Amino acid sequence: MSRLSDLSNTLYYIAESLRDLDKIVSLPNCNGCGKLNTCEYRPAWGRMTRYNCPLWNSEQVNIKDGKK
Repeated sequence: MSRLSDLSNTLYYIAESLRDLDKIVSLPNCNGCGKLNTCEYRPAWGRMTRYNCPLWNSEQVNIKDGKK
């Protein structure tokens, strides 16, 4: 019975991990940020991006004249 219990616990852990990963993937990240070109935390190409960043901005800003 303990093997069945261990398998059940392992499957539960995997399911919870996949739910957490799905939540993380659905959050905004650097790739969609309006400050992508001016942010000091911007990752280099190929590096991991931040998710749920407090500096994230949904609106693109025109760098030349500072207007949205």
